[in-house]
Amino acid sequence: RCLEIQRPYLGRVEAHYTDWTPIATRWAQFAEEIDETDPWQFQNVLAT
Repeated sequence: RCLEIQRPYLGRVEAHYTDWTPIATRWAQFAEEIDETDPWQFQNVLAT
């Protein structure tokens, strides 16, 4: 229902599928605890 109300303000909405994961572009500047076996775990999502 929310998207139905928002759609007139959003314009055209597209979806593009890629092979990107939250750990795909990480750089090893700082030590992190990440789960490389399941990249979509919450602990792997870095919010900046």
